[in-house]
Amino acid sequence: MSADDSNEFIVWLDTQLSERNWSDHQLARQAGISHSVISKARRGITPKWDACAAIASALDLPPEVVFREAGLLPRLPPSQGEIEEWRHLLAQLSAKDRYELLQIARLKLRLKRKLKS
Repeated sequence: MSADDSNEFIVWLDTQLSERNWSDHQLARQAGISHSVISKARRGITPKWDACAAIASALDLPPEVVFREAGLLPRLPPSQGEIEEWRHLLAQLSAKDRYELLQIARLKLRLKRKLKS
């Protein structure tokens, strides 16, 4: 991980923890990893693949998101990253819930088009 990647990962991790109102210790506990892994990441030492996967699971994100943020995989354009996260979330929902979300998205697009005209 380069210094820039390291700083970006730290900022990203801070944002994720802030959104959840979690501390480093809480993340470590939720991920089932040692706090030292989080501490080392904050000092610029890239977490290993298994630690990133555990962090992803704790944050309810696709592992690839954390791999990319940690610099283990190349970054995607923002829209591709969002699609990756959507796929991860949708895969966890029932068919009924996915259908409901699809209906909401369709309604939102119809309303948007109606407002433009």
